[in-house]
Amino acid sequence: MFKFALNKLVRDRILELVDKSVKCEASYLSGIDRLNALKVKLYEELDELQSADDYESLVIEAADMLEVILNLTTYPVPTDNEGETLRSTVDNFLHSDFDPICAGKLLYAILETVSPISLEEIEVARVNKCNKAGSFTKGLFIHYMEIERDDPLYNRFISNPSKYKLVL
Repeated sequence: MFKFALNKLVRDRILELVDKSVKCEASYLSGIDRLNALKVKLYEELDELQSADDYESLVIEAADMLEVILNLTTYPVPTDNEGETLRSTVDNFLHSDFDPICAGKLLYAILETVSPISLEEIEVARVNKCNKAGSFTKGLFIHYMEIERDDPLYNRFISNPSKYKLVL
């Protein structure tokens, strides 16, 4: 078995989709931890969007980025006193230099002008991926995955050492 550090927010149903032989160390984030993980995920998706080298990849990465933006814009803000610190942090984040609604509109505008992808294609890809793998609403965060060399994930992980670090 090979152990890889992922340390990333993943879609809610990913654990259902990986092979049963894969061992995962995961937790569920909430509150400010989930918000911070969504922010990191947004930049990860932006990098993947910029790296997309074909039409299909561009559609998929745009859909992933949009899903993260939608999770940020619908982020639940607590209303009790215990949640006041989180409320102010979320409010500051959503109303500071980053506005997820503007980011979503900007994503649409950029893709409409520089690519032949329609907004409908992005939305269809987003919904399809959500139906298959879930969204990011549960805050599923994978710390580590242990996989066999013959698992299809092995080649993906080993060829991306900056994203998936092999733990000895």
